[in-house]
Amino acid sequence: MIAEEGTLLDRWIRGRVVLPEWNEVEESFIDEKTILGPWIERLYFAWADSSMMDPEGNIWLDMDVLFPIIRVSSLVDMARFAPGKAEQARIEERLFLRGQKVARVIDNVVAKVDRNNGKRELRLALNAEISKELYLIIRNSDRARRRQNSFYDSLEEKREELKSARIRGKRITNDELTGEAMTGAEAEFAYVRMPSLYKELVGNPQNGLVVRKETFATIRKNNVADERELGRLCDRNNWSKEWYKNYASSLHAKQLVG
Repeated sequence: MIAEEGTLLDRWIRGRVVLPEWNEVEESFIDEKTILGPWIERLYFAWADSSMMDPEGNIWLDMDVLFPIIRVSSLVDMARFAPGKAEQARIEERLFLRGQKVARVIDNVVAKVDRNNGKRELRLALNAEISKELYLIIRNSDRARRRQNSFYDSLEEKREELKSARIRGKRITNDELTGEAMTGAEAEFAYVRMPSLYKELVGNPQNGLVVRKETFATIRKNNVADERELGRLCDRNNWSKEWYKNYASSLHAKQLVG
């Protein structure tokens, strides 16, 4: 994705606009600050200064600003991190990467680091965990969600087509997550990978599940972005994860990094 110069800044929003002021959140990181010291403030402002929100609520990150701060390069095979064209944006001659891509890499760092294996590992773990928290504050901010929801709502007719196709193809009579019986009128097509983040999958009936309206509302309320986040939501609500095992292969898509 290449942003058009001259039409960008009037529709894009800087992360600094939606993040609370540092002095408002400093106390919530008091324990981490005893370990990271002034580095935690540098980390906060790196996210504030590197992030941009596009008109559909997607977050993009200036890697020249962010990469030296989040310190993922020592733990992640950068060849695996190499983004596709859809995950890049050129903004004012600087390279930005899609926030969801960076968030997946951060998840991998958290999974790999043994925070009990010395101070260095603990600092790396905290660095990654705080980075993910700051990303989610921006991605789930009111302004971002209004933009994401506007795009999602514009797909209502498409979702009706996908719901019908999936019900016919799989002969669905029960909510695919809760198992509850439902009629067609009670059913909704819920995207697994958020449509504003994965536009190439907007018309793919495998990129969604047919669920009751109540289940759909819970998914939307939690701003689920992909299969990992939906999987975690299933764990919290004791929903079925049968869909998860074959999701990527049925989608004919690559697995998420890791």
